[in-house]
Amino acid sequence: ESVLSQKKSELRDTSKSIRIEKINDVEKTAETKNAPSSYFMAPSSQPEPPRSPVPFDSPRSPDPISPIAPEEMPPKATPVSGLRNLVSSFLSISDDWEEIEGAWVLRPPSDVPWKAVVHFTGGAFASSIPQITYNLFLSRLASRGVVVVATPYATRFDYGICADQAISKFNAAAHVLAAETDPVSGHKFASLPVYGIGHSLGSVVQLLLNSRSQGIAREGNVLMSFNNKPASEAMPAISSLIGGEMEQMGLGSVAPMLQSFLSGRNFNLGSAGMMLNNLLENEDPLATFSPMLMMLGLTPDQVETLTPVVDQLKDLSADMSSGPMEFNPTPSQLVSLVSNGYNTRRNLLVRFDSDPIDQTPAIESLLRVLNRDIRVKSLTLNGGHLRPNAQNISNMSQKTRPAETVTSQNPALEEQFPGLEVTPSVASDDGENANVVEDMEELVTNVTNWMGI
Repeated sequence: ESVLSQKKSELRDTSKSIRIEKINDVEKTAETKNAPSSYFMAPSSQPEPPRSPVPFDSPRSPDPISPIAPEEMPPKATPVSGLRNLVSSFLSISDDWEEIEGAWVLRPPSDVPWKAVVHFTGGAFASSIPQITYNLFLSRLASRGVVVVATPYATRFDYGICADQAISKFNAAAHVLAAETDPVSGHKFASLPVYGIGHSLGSVVQLLLNSRSQGIAREGNVLMSFNNKPASEAMPAISSLIGGEMEQMGLGSVAPMLQSFLSGRNFNLGSAGMMLNNLLENEDPLATFSPMLMMLGLTPDQVETLTPVVDQLKDLSADMSSGPMEFNPTPSQLVSLVSNGYNTRRNLLVRFDSDPIDQTPAIESLLRVLNRDIRVKSLTLNGGHLRPNAQNISNMSQKTRPAETVTSQNPALEEQFPGLEVTPSVASDDGENANVVEDMEELVTNVTNWMGI
C-alpha cells in the first residue's frame, strides 16, 4: 500500500507539472502576439496579474490551476467575438436592397404581388442608413407587398434641408421605377398608392413634405414617435437614448462623448473627446477608424456603409458652431406650417408607451382641429422610442451582459486614442430573438391593416 500511494503521488505531481507548463506556454504566446480582434485602451501603469487562458465566462475551479488544459476546453464566445458578430451582422445589407438615385429600394418577394409604395424617412442619426437601422421593420413591410423607398438624409438643425434631401431622392428613384412592372400582378410602380412613413424626426420630415406650398400627394401618412421639442430639450434626450443603446453594446465609455457633442458642450472627455475631435477634423475619418472596424471583422463594403453616419456628424458640428442651436422651423413654426398647409387626409399616429420623448398627443390634437377633411387614427403599442429600430441580429438575444474589458495591443491605435476603454458584451444564450420578430410583426400588421393591404 505504501508503494502504491507513493506512485499515485508521483503521477499527480507529474500531471500538475505538465499542466503548468502548458499554461505558461499559452500565456507567453498571448503576451507576444498582437491579438487581431482586441479593442484598445491605454496600458495600465500597474503590471497585469497573470491571466488565465480559460475564457472569462467559463466555470472556474477554486484551485488556480485549471483542471483541464486550455487546448482541451470547448470553444467559448469571447467578448470581442460576441461584439464582432453583433456589429458585423448589424451592418450586413441584404442583397434584396438596391440603391437607386441615392434612395434604398426594397421590393416584395418575387411571389408577392405589389400593393403599395412606402416612402420611408427614419429618425435622427439613424436616418442616414435606413436600409440598416430599420432593416427588420422595412423587410417585414416588403413581405406584405410594399415597395419600400427609404430615403437617407443627414440629421441637421435645418429640417428643411432634411426634407429636401428626402423628397429629391424619392422623386429621382420613383422616376426610375415608374415603368417597372410587378411580375405577379402586372401593376406598374407608378399606378400604386403612395404612403409616407416617418419615425421620430422622420415624422417631422413627412409633415413638412405635406405642408409646404409644393406639398406632395399621399394616400396617407404613418407618423411614429412624433416629437417636436426645442433643441435644448431634444438633443440631450436623443443622446441619452443612443447612449443607453451603446451601453447595451458595451460601448458605454464612448457614450459621454456623444452626449457632450449633442448637448453642444466643449469636449473635455479625455480620450473619448480626442476621438470625436479626430473624427470631425480628419478629412478622411473612416481611414483613421478602419483598423478598429476591421478588428471587428467588418468588410471594406461594411466600413464604407458608415460614411453617411460620419459625414452627418461633421455637418451637424458645423451647424452647432455657427450660432445658437435651434431647429428650423422651430416647434411653434412647425405647428403653424401644419395648421396652414397640411394636406394628407388619412393619418395613423403610433406611439410607444415607454417612449420618454414622444409628443404624439400634441400632433393628434392639432390634426383633429384642422378645418379640413383630415382623418386621424391613434394607436398605442408597448415598447420604447427605438422599437422600430429593433433588429434580429444573427438570431442572438439582444439582451447582453457585461464582459471583461479587452485591451488592444495595436500601438498605432493606442497612440491615437490613449485611454479609450471599450467593454464589449457577449450575447446571452437565454433565448432566440423570437420576441423581437414578434414585436415587429405586430407593428407591421397594425400599419398594413390600416393601409388596407
